[in-house]
Amino acid sequence: MQRRCPRRGPIHFGMHVCDAHEQLLGTVILARKDHFVMRQELGINQLVAVPQVAVAGVVGGIVFLSLTPGEIEIFCKTLERKERSDTGTGLIPRLVPPQKLAEQT
Repeated sequence: MQRRCPRRGPIHFGMHVCDAHEQLLGTVILARKDHFVMRQELGINQLVAVPQVAVAGVVGGIVFLSLTPGEIEIFCKTLERKERSDTGTGLIPRLVPPQKLAEQT
């Protein structure tokens, strides 16, 4: 029988993530056994893989980390970095024939 630490509840998609300074960093988009991936929305919009050992606790729908923003940059892995563009350049519209739209609904 394996005992689970009560302060580390299950982490689910959509939970909010706070750092050691209790600032809201982003939301969980993928949860695994040994790490989770969050979309960091504070400052730079990017995906970050956070190890499970960095979790200080889970209360309700909020995951509290024991890392500061500087430590997150050092100890967590950045998966993707998206720079926001005001003009929307690089976006390619996708044309879908009307009959395919009718089949999907």
